[in-house]
Amino acid sequence: MKRQPVPNRAQVDSDVIGVLGALGTFKTLLVALQVAGLTELLRGGGPLTLFAPNDTAFSKISSQQLQDLLTDRPTLIDLLRHHLVLGHLSAADIIKANVSVPSAADGRALSITVRARNIYVNDAQVVKTDIQASNGLIHTLDHVIMELPELTLVAH
Repeated sequence: MKRQPVPNRAQVDSDVIGVLGALGTFKTLLVALQVAGLTELLRGGGPLTLFAPNDTAFSKISSQQLQDLLTDRPTLIDLLRHHLVLGHLSAADIIKANVSVPSAADGRALSITVRARNIYVNDAQVVKTDIQASNGLIHTLDHVIMELPELTLVAH
């Protein structure tokens, strides 16, 4: 797990959406958030903690599955809200407390575990932590969390 370098002043002054855009490795996530109508939520107050799959994480699901997600707005909203915690959850807090079941914005519990000082959210590993935004934190995931009960898509 890599810590994100100290953010520049422009990033810290930007909300979660602005920081994701500035980093340039979250294009697919930004499109999905726009389609789902969740950008305003991530521009709003906070604090928020987003477990953000980067473009590499999204490339691990097939293009057909991604297209299916982008055209099924209710499922997409549910999936994306499952990557969001309403509150501040830093890597240090997670490691210190070994937080295991915070609630995501969709009301379901996230399974967060710490193994060898690496953080896992469900089966996705956090590869960068504590990316600062004006209204919260972003932790980069190596996979999209697809383990929703009603989500039948399978990552490849």
